[in-house]
Amino acid sequence: MRVFLVAALVVILAGCAVPQKQEDRGPYERRQEFSEEENKPYMGEGDSVVAGQVFLRTVGGDVKVGAGSAVTLAPTTKYFVDNKNAFLQGRPVSNTDQRANDLLRTTTADGEGRFKFKQIPAGRYFLMSSVYWQAPTGYRSSLERHGSRILDVVDVEEGENLSVSLTK
Repeated sequence: MRVFLVAALVVILAGCAVPQKQEDRGPYERRQEFSEEENKPYMGEGDSVVAGQVFLRTVGGDVKVGAGSAVTLAPTTKYFVDNKNAFLQGRPVSNTDQRANDLLRTTTADGEGRFKFKQIPAGRYFLMSSVYWQAPTGYRSSLERHGSRILDVVDVEEGENLSVSLTK
């Protein structure tokens, strides 16, 4: 009987354990220094537009849009690869160079998950966002988080009006 009670207690306590979130692991250590020469083509304004919609499709086929989600456009230069890696791991990045802030473009998706970036210089960019929602687990009234971070690479031509579906 004691063995059964100890085993039951272990199972109950294991169910109460809270897994460590990726955000709790601390900042992502930057590996690349900012290079003004490499990032020069992305400085200032251009004449291109990147617009689209961020969404995910559930296993059951429902579409979940990224309403209210942050959408970020960043050059694919060596410096911003660290930002991309930190984003995918859900961690902040350390040692941000203030010159890089002028090159990051961020907007908020509307109620339908739509976004738009104007006056973009031609080049290759990381396009990053996330879509999360909660669904019942079937156990009492608890909810479980579903969704994902989403990343794509887009090539923007001079004067282009690029339409993107940001999804997995």
